[in-house]
Amino acid sequence: IHSSTGISPYQLAFGRRQRHPFNPPATTFVFSKPHDYWTQMIQYRNAALKQAKQHIIHQQEQSKIRFDKNRTHPNFVLGDL
Repeated sequence: IHSSTGISPYQLAFGRRQRHPFNPPATTFVFSKPHDYWTQMIQYRNAALKQAKQHIIHQQEQSKIRFDKNRTHPNFVLGDL
């Protein structure tokens, strides 16, 4: 899981969790229409991207707060350069 997005990169790219050798995939899927899988995947992917964007914005705000906490304000006087 990526720290800034809160989701693994694989999950963002493919819309599902990565399969592992010790966790076999489900053998049956139940959809009322042939294209239901596609619409569910698009809905999941859009929700995941929205959540990742919110996490990234939050992480950027936290980084700014941490940076600004130790920053000194420079004082410039004419002729310094």
